[in-house]
Amino acid sequence: MKLIVVKDYAALSRVSAEYVAARVCSQPSLRIGFCTGRTVVGFYQELVGLHRRGRVSFAQAWGFDIDEFHGLPQGHPKSYRTYLQENFFHLVDFDPQRIRLLDSDPADPEAAYRAYEEMIEATGGIDLQLDGIGLNGHLGFNEPGTPFGSRTRVVDLTEESRRAQIDLFGSIEEVPTRAVTRGILNIMRSREVLMMASGESKTAIVAKALAGPVVEAVPCSILQLHPAFTLIADEAAARDLLAAAPPGLVVERR
Repeated sequence: MKLIVVKDYAALSRVSAEYVAARVCSQPSLRIGFCTGRTVVGFYQELVGLHRRGRVSFAQAWGFDIDEFHGLPQGHPKSYRTYLQENFFHLVDFDPQRIRLLDSDPADPEAAYRAYEEMIEATGGIDLQLDGIGLNGHLGFNEPGTPFGSRTRVVDLTEESRRAQIDLFGSIEEVPTRAVTRGILNIMRSREVLMMASGESKTAIVAKALAGPVVEAVPCSILQLHPAFTLIADEAAARDLLAAAPPGLVVERR
């Protein structure tokens, strides 16, 4: 488990973007699992900037997502599909034929999501999965208590997870109560996982997830067992994890 500590949110966004750009440059056909949320807004801005300066091309890369709100139309302005398109895909040279996103409301969810998993495997599996960390330690939208062997499916969102989306939807009443998420088993099959965390609000959960016991009550804790897991965190988010100094933690400062 590697921790890269940076000064602040601006540095987090820049270093994370440079990390991903370097991976794409070394493997142009990289299969990337993209994530959404407030933490990664700056990351996408920096990544778009690197592309516009000629530092990286995504023309041969593959793009997948990790979760989506259940029941929203594909073009809904608050969907994660729209978020990824407006913040990244439409701003770089990503080939639309190489983007594969979750269907938010298929007629047969079980068949559709099994097909989605099979399609990912058919393209070679995900090389680099990106994610943030929820305040309750969720991974994707795998909420506390999710079995580590879970697969892609529709889930009920906790009140805490829904409240975290109020800024996006405007009120708790407008936030969907269900979501689609790739399962923990699917995420752990990624060859590499890169997580980003910023701010005092994430300090406690970062330490709990990555220095505490590996338990289903804290889904992100499973990443302690991933063979290629890196966390990029600013000083505020990393503080308690650094103090705990779990065995095997490799720390780098940038």
